[in-house]
Amino acid sequence: IGCGVGNNLLFAAFRLGMKVTGIDYSSKAIEMAKEVFLNYSIPHEDLLPMDASSMTFEDDTFDSVIDRAALQHNRFETSKTFVNEVHRVLKKGGGYYFTATSQDHLLFNQGESIGEGSYFSDHNEGVRHFFSNHQILELLEGKFQIVKWHKMEDYNVLENVRIAVIHHVGCIKI
Repeated sequence: IGCGVGNNLLFAAFRLGMKVTGIDYSSKAIEMAKEVFLNYSIPHEDLLPMDASSMTFEDDTFDSVIDRAALQHNRFETSKTFVNEVHRVLKKGGGYYFTATSQDHLLFNQGESIGEGSYFSDHNEGVRHFFSNHQILELLEGKFQIVKWHKMEDYNVLENVRIAVIHHVGCIKI
């Protein structure tokens, strides 16, 4: 989900030989990903422009879903729908891995507030939600069992400033 120009998918398909499906809200990103796949002679018909909060896939389609930061580019209420859709399209026991910005992130509270923990900023990638620990648990409750969850912190060591705090969550569909 949120495959962008397909760099992670390319690794999985080209290096690991996996069959991959990629979606992104941006049709331009999907077109760019298809060009990359063509350059490596990898089938690209499963790279699709699609909104993750209303996916057109059948129930129980995928063994795993990976989201590197698409979830955070929604308001929290939309994030709930997004995660419900992931749950729907995953097979029972399937893995879901995602990253999302934490409320400890440097950009938290920057931009126009558009709901609790959600902000809009033209120069900070539009809508971004900053998740509390409680919100992560709320998203997954009754749907997923958390296998591993940690927050990764990035620092500017020259100025001794924490610049990014990202939730990394791996879970299994129950």
